[in-house]
Amino acid sequence: MDNIQEFFKKAVDTHLDFLKQTVAAGETPIPIWVMLFKNNTIDIVAVINDTNQSPQQKIGYMIMQKSPDAYVVFAEAYSKTVTKESFADYMKNKKYGDLENDPERKECLTVSGKSIDGKHKLERLFWIKRPDKYSIDFIEEDQTKLSDNLP
Repeated sequence: MDNIQEFFKKAVDTHLDFLKQTVAAGETPIPIWVMLFKNNTIDIVAVINDTNQSPQQKIGYMIMQKSPDAYVVFAEAYSKTVTKESFADYMKNKKYGDLENDPERKECLTVSGKSIDGKHKLERLFWIKRPDKYSIDFIEEDQTKLSDNLP
């Protein structure tokens, strides 16, 4: 693998295939993965939330420690759209895990990556569909809908 764009493509393709195989085997995937690219090698890390550190803190520390040329973070998440008028009422008395159990929620996979020099950036969003217990499909969000103005 000679360049960062090639790494980005390989990382996404490989991770989507891995998730399909994991679900087909009846297993539950770990929700956050990081791939670090350095010296033409890739470190693959499953981020397990087993400490008081947030996943973001763990990932940031890992990136500083490993000092890769580029990295990609894969995170499974839940999403729900509400109107701005109903937002306050929706959020009243919510606690961690409530969105996961909301029957109207959508499941997605966020993919974010960049090169350490800042010249290359990767942002992709896949909506997840689960036709049955042993299959998973990914529908990529139209890239023109993703904003460059997000932090």
